[in-house]
Amino acid sequence: MRSRAVRVTLSLLAIAAIGTAGYFYWITQKQISGTIATDARFNDARSTAARAVFDLRSAQQAYVAPAQNETFWFDKATACVDALRSTLPALEAATGSVDARTALAEAAGALQDFEQRDRRIRGYVSSGQKLLASDIIFSDGLDAVSRIVAGLDRAAAAAAEETRAARRQAIGQQVIAAAGATVATLFVLLLLTPPRGRPAAEALEQLADPVPARKPMLELDLRPTPLPQSAAAKTAAPLPASASAPKPLIELDALARVCTDLARLSDSSTIPAILERTASALDASGIVLWIADGERHKLTPAAAHGYGPSVLSRMGSLRVDAENATAAAFRTGLVQTVAGGGKSSGAIAAPLVSPSGPVGVISAEMRHNGEKVSARLAAATIVAAQLATILGPSVTQADDRSAAL
Repeated sequence: MRSRAVRVTLSLLAIAAIGTAGYFYWITQKQISGTIATDARFNDARSTAARAVFDLRSAQQAYVAPAQNETFWFDKATACVDALRSTLPALEAATGSVDARTALAEAAGALQDFEQRDRRIRGYVSSGQKLLASDIIFSDGLDAVSRIVAGLDRAAAAAAEETRAARRQAIGQQVIAAAGATVATLFVLLLLTPPRGRPAAEALEQLADPVPARKPMLELDLRPTPLPQSAAAKTAAPLPASASAPKPLIELDALARVCTDLARLSDSSTIPAILERTASALDASGIVLWIADGERHKLTPAAAHGYGPSVLSRMGSLRVDAENATAAAFRTGLVQTVAGGGKSSGAIAAPLVSPSGPVGVISAEMRHNGEKVSARLAAATIVAAQLATILGPSVTQADDRSAAL
């Protein structure tokens, strides 16, 4: 694609797709945080209501206990009822779950039944008929309290399920947005990548002087001198087969399939196979996926290709403050390279960066000085970015992810 305006437009479209995906990711992450905060407030209010119910049950049973001040316990029970009457509507307003609101409505009805029975109990206690009061307290009173507690428990379970469903939906939307941005970027890269072979006339046209030739001041005979027949035959000879277009530095089709499979990943057991195809696309002899622990103090190899199980077990954990390319990539959030020389291979270390910070590193042992090729560095960065969207968004879950892998 030779038009500079088209190239710039496609580049801007790719940047816009990445920016839109990032903004959408940030918005959905705020929604997830808001949902979690609302669920935490609901659970705090539910715990307060549960304590009030237990205090209410204890205060009512103290009505008939020997050597107890009836007036004190009457006031205590009244305060607990008032606290519950104000907490239940607040709980109902804090959740959008229909099941949770139904359970809270049942708890409110049980509280009304409790109040009606409590008035009868207080009348019996005040008139000295504590035996009748005890009969109601330990039968109807306990039943009403149990129904209040059951309603609160069902409401908490329904609200928690609604929170989990909202988080799953938001995370799914984040994965779709990241996959869309990745596909759009790869499509633009495919369009901007020059074809493998170009006609000789096009190459000569690009090398030609754009300034038009000036008419010579002197009428000179500038016609070319005819070549001998043997020289003309050599000039007209076809180009050898070795002059064909070189192999591209990176197989974009293979890289696109790797990113697509990562976006559709549902089973972590397929990651080693994806790493194998990633190594093939990068022309790497080996590749390792490192996962950070929750405190970001060390990196642990979670999956690899090109190394035997004994080699992977000997790797062990790697401290993030170590003096090597993998740890440096994690600390800086930038791609690091190790130049090969002699019999030693070069390497690339690309960080897995999420909105909350780095969560891991993907390191590759390169063939044929691949660490010096910018296209392969960009390809490693793209794969690392796609892996970060899967292993994110929370760094505190890194240990669980490492164990799952």
